[in-house]
Amino acid sequence: MKTIYYFGFFLISVLVTSCNLDLVNENAATEEQALKTKDGLLATAKGMHQLYATSALGHAINYTSVTAYETSAMTTFSSLEELQEGGTQFSGENERVSRLFAAQMRVKGISESILSNAPTVDMDEGTRSGLIAFASMFKALSLGNMANTWTHVALLNGTPQDPAAFSTREEAYDEAVSLLESAITTLGSQPISTEFVSSIGDDIDILNCLHALAARYSLCAGNYDKAILHSGHAIDGFGEPSYFVYDGQNANPVFLGHFDGTVQYAPRSNFGLAASFSIDPQDGRIAFFLNDVDKTALNGTSVEDLAAPFFVELASSIPVYRLGEMMLIRAESYARKNEISAAETALNAVLSKTAAEDPFG
Repeated sequence: MKTIYYFGFFLISVLVTSCNLDLVNENAATEEQALKTKDGLLATAKGMHQLYATSALGHAINYTSVTAYETSAMTTFSSLEELQEGGTQFSGENERVSRLFAAQMRVKGISESILSNAPTVDMDEGTRSGLIAFASMFKALSLGNMANTWTHVALLNGTPQDPAAFSTREEAYDEAVSLLESAITTLGSQPISTEFVSSIGDDIDILNCLHALAARYSLCAGNYDKAILHSGHAIDGFGEPSYFVYDGQNANPVFLGHFDGTVQYAPRSNFGLAASFSIDPQDGRIAFFLNDVDKTALNGTSVEDLAAPFFVELASSIPVYRLGEMMLIRAESYARKNEISAAETALNAVLSKTAAEDPFG
């Protein structure tokens, strides 16, 4: 993605003074009180999960797909046109950039609050380990999304009195991997309790997702040995897929951008690759991801419709990671280590896998 530089502002925790008719519910728990009880922390974790799935994830997919030339803008919204055109007219004041930043920072802030309070609140140790692992996963996702987008990232959220310090994107990737590996160790010594699963749900295999995300961000950080190690765990442990789940009240954000109402995005033909990069017409991933409709975007580029089953319905579930991604991470990591034979073996595993083995294409 085209790099976006520092924000000189924070969009989190804004207080607005209203008129005297606003009433305060004296019986409602404050944020601080909610974080000091087991039930409050579990409820906060569920809210963090929903916020990421419906807001932060959608922004990270939709907005960055435009700047990466994976999709083209289908409307004349100025903020969307700025994303597509880039260059000198593009700035940190773009509203979509602001939304992307705010959503990641909000999720990260919630995860940090859980991580700060979970160790000291009275609860079953398996519930505690579940909260710590779950919050670590979402903080790592937010750090990774921001490191993919900006040159510098706040590893810890700040306050008006103590503003956040920014670190390099390489340090952000390293921090994400460190969080994930620490959470893996936590679950190794204390498995997640049934209480945690019944409260949060079982749509996500947390341990396997920790390994998958550690593989993803290790590759980004250039730590190829760790990428190979963790991708191997994610592949070996791939059983029931892990999803972000949606419904009529909490809609799939990619579906909203591509199919609902005013269509804003459409995938570029040939996956946005230059014409010099030819794709084997028999590659099954083409029909899995793209529906050839021969359309043209506003800027004249050839576009298609999304066909991937996790994007085409309002309530389609989005996978946390794909098995094919883990296989490609192994192939690339071996190749970057100049272990060509191992890279070919890993790549052939991608090319030969069947739909039954990988429901995500």
